[in-house]
Amino acid sequence: MKKALSLVLVLSMFVLALAGCDKKGKAAQGVAETVIKVGNAAATSGKYAAIGTPFNSGIQAYLEKVNSEGGIDGKKIEFVHYDDEFDPVKGKAMTESLINDDKVFAILGHFGTPTVGATLDLLKETGIPTVHFATGIGALYNEEATSAEKGKGLFPIQPIYITEGRLMVARAIEMHQAKKIGVIYTNDDAGKDILEGVENQIAKLGGEYTVVKEQINPDATDVSSAALKLKEENVDAVVAAAIQATYPTIIKGLISQGVSKPVYTSYVNADPVTISNFAADYSKLAEKFPVYALT
Repeated sequence: MKKALSLVLVLSMFVLALAGCDKKGKAAQGVAETVIKVGNAAATSGKYAAIGTPFNSGIQAYLEKVNSEGGIDGKKIEFVHYDDEFDPVKGKAMTESLINDDKVFAILGHFGTPTVGATLDLLKETGIPTVHFATGIGALYNEEATSAEKGKGLFPIQPIYITEGRLMVARAIEMHQAKKIGVIYTNDDAGKDILEGVENQIAKLGGEYTVVKEQINPDATDVSSAALKLKEENVDAVVAAAIQATYPTIIKGLISQGVSKPVYTSYVNADPVTISNFAADYSKLAEKFPVYALT
C-alpha cells in the first residue's frame, strides 16, 4: 500500500503541475474534464503472477480509494491494465498500445526487468510520465535526466541492483568478515547488474578481497555445478544475483552441494511465495546457513 500511495502522490504532482495542458494550451493526452487515464503492462499470469497480481491489486485498491474521495483535482482515475506474462516482446507491444491507442497520461507501475529494459527508449522518446518501475536495473540510474528525452519523466522508486550488489559486499564483510565473495548470477540485466555492483565494491576495496563468479541461465532448473565451484573455492559468503524465478533454484543448489556459507540476495526475493519454493529443502538442514535479503 505504501508503494501505491507513492505512485498516486507523484501522479498527483504531475497532474496539478501540468493542469492537464501541454505547452500550447491543449489538453494533455489522457487528461479529460472528469478523467485521468493511466495504465500498465504487468505479469498477472505465468511464473511472476505471484508478484504481479498483488502489485496490480494494490494499485487498483488505492486508486479506488482516491476515486471514492473525489479523485485528483476533481478528476477520477481510470486504470488500464494488460497482462504481458513477463515477456518483453508482449510488454513492449502493450506499452506502445497504452501510449498510442489507449492514450494514457502516464504509465503507473511499470513492471519487470524484461519489459522495462525493452521500453526505456520508447518512454524517453514519447515523454510519457512513468511512475515506479518494478525492477532495479542499472539503466534506471540517471544523473543527467534534464529533459524528457533524457528521462526527466521517469521516476524509479525501488533500489537499483548495482547499489544492492555493493551493499551485499559491505554487509558480508561487516557481518561475516568475508574476503572471498562467491557470486552465482543470471545472464540477464538483473543478475549482471548485481554482479557489477559486487565487482565495483571489491575493486574499490582492493587488496585482500576477491570475487569468484558463476553464470547461469534465468530459466535454469539445476545450478549444482555452479554451487560446487563456490564450495571448491571455499568462498566466505555467497551472493545470489537473481530474481524471484531463479533464486529458489540457487538456494536448492547450494543445499545440494553442502554449501553452508551466508547468502545475500536482492530485496525482491524477500516474499513468502518465493521463499516457499525452497523452504522444505531448507527446513531439513541440520545446520542452517543464514540468508539475507537487502531491504
